[in-house]
Amino acid sequence: MDSPTQAEIWNHVWQYFVLHAQQRLTTFNFYIIVSTVAVSGYIASLREASARPASIIVGLFLPFFSFVFWKLDCRNRQLVKNAEDALRSLEKWHTCSGAEGQISELALFRRDDKAVGLARQRTSFWSWRNHYSYSDCFNLVFGVFAICGVLAALYSALRILLSLHRYC
Repeated sequence: MDSPTQAEIWNHVWQYFVLHAQQRLTTFNFYIIVSTVAVSGYIASLREASARPASIIVGLFLPFFSFVFWKLDCRNRQLVKNAEDALRSLEKWHTCSGAEGQISELALFRRDDKAVGLARQRTSFWSWRNHYSYSDCFNLVFGVFAICGVLAALYSALRILLSLHRYC
């Protein structure tokens, strides 16, 4: 069997990267849809007194979904990172250095690493001025939805307990 050509190696690694980067975004989009349905179900269950016990369960679905999708994102992130590492190696192997040891303009992944490293060093009191990765943003969304789900379940339980107390 012949060894693969450089173009075949590049193509293989690039397709691997594209597949897993798309899979990561698709999974996150699906998480947003599932969470929106759960929130809608929670709100609907609050309107009917007979459905209020179900609101506790629906509220607890959010932290559960957040955990499951967070774990899926961790795996997808690792697969994307594997592809990025391979692409960086191919860039080192195939691209020339720029002037005076600078990273070549063609080494996109290596240049991005350098730019992100510099951006992360510049921190500001104003959080919107700081650099955030996809992981940072996704993790924030997972955390906020999980906390909101726990608070929603506690609110529903408290409402039920208070309504029972009134009848005693």
